[in-house]
Amino acid sequence: MCGGPKADVVCFARTLARGASARTGRLLSENTRSMYVSVVRRFFAFLERQKLLLVNPPAAVTLPARSRLPRAIGEAEVRRLLDSPDAGTALGQRDRAILRAALWHGPEAHGMRGAGSE
Repeated sequence: MCGGPKADVVCFARTLARGASARTGRLLSENTRSMYVSVVRRFFAFLERQKLLLVNPPAAVTLPARSRLPRAIGEAEVRRLLDSPDAGTALGQRDRAILRAALWHGPEAHGMRGAGSE
């Protein structure tokens, strides 16, 4: 215990920031740390709604910043991706066309879900 409920949650968040993943041995990402603190906050909010707590100490704890932008792939990765379907088959040609459309239209490509799955 670090001293008081709010201090315990802050201590937990700091421990996450210094701790390594048991699976990979690498430091936990900001997104992973944020998710863990968020789970603790939601659990305390549940306890508060159930009238099991008078106050919700984690509600005052700020979450670690989360990155929202996806990583862009490089030209070599795009070429490798486009070259992966077998252009000598009908399915390969279909897959290559879908990949080209997805890469060209980016986020709008969600409308292609199920395309060619007759």
